[in-house]
Amino acid sequence: MKKQSRWIIGFAMTSMLLFSFFLFTTDKVPAQSDEQKNKTDGQVLMEAFTATQGDLAGTNMNFWGQIENKEYSQEHMEKVAIDVATQLEMDQQADIQTQQDKDYTQVRLTSLLEDKMLLTVIVESMKNQEGHINTYLVVDLSLGKEYQNLDGFESNIKNHFNDLGFTCENTMTIIGTFSEKMNRNKMKDTIGISFEKADGEIVEGIEEAEYNEMVSLTGYSPKIKNSLQIGGQQVNINGAMRYNEEEGKTYFWLGVPLIATEY
Repeated sequence: MKKQSRWIIGFAMTSMLLFSFFLFTTDKVPAQSDEQKNKTDGQVLMEAFTATQGDLAGTNMNFWGQIENKEYSQEHMEKVAIDVATQLEMDQQADIQTQQDKDYTQVRLTSLLEDKMLLTVIVESMKNQEGHINTYLVVDLSLGKEYQNLDGFESNIKNHFNDLGFTCENTMTIIGTFSEKMNRNKMKDTIGISFEKADGEIVEGIEEAEYNEMVSLTGYSPKIKNSLQIGGQQVNINGAMRYNEEEGKTYFWLGVPLIATEY
């Protein structure tokens, strides 16, 4: 399988085991503007990545939600999955598999478009001991380096969740590379450039010194709507870098609100 395909089908990365690391806090990155920009999180994230001048390798977008006390038939669940694929013009390549028992039904749709886009849609319906039925929807979309405009994907999928009455949470992670071997200081500088472009402030981070130098920084940007609380602090942007000795490249992951792939 080509290297590009490996990125698209799962973004299998190097191990996340940290043999030695330490936590640190840093000075805040100066904000470029106090005004909120009317942009989607995907636009802000891609602009932040582009500012580093890295080579785009791919993007992973994951959406999930639920709807309570609403029962779906297997046929209806299949329609929900197919409708997602249709919105993304991937229904012609779709493969659907179904699992079912007394109190549980799962419909899984997968569709691969020319090794450039991989879509997985999972619709699950289950009944608990009290007889309440909850239905869950998960959409995972992996995009190749050809896709730099994330706005349409993000908006279409979120709107589909809302139209169906599902709650919607999501993560986005951009993966890029640099041809040079970076030390930890250069990694921190590079992540800092991306945060600055997003008017972000670094909250905290971790470093790994012994096993393939790695840096991960977490921060907050007023431009990004999707945020969460960690340790009493609000965060919504996460950047990490690690050198891959086998490929001779430094990899860069930039995620909202956190990185959602292995690194």
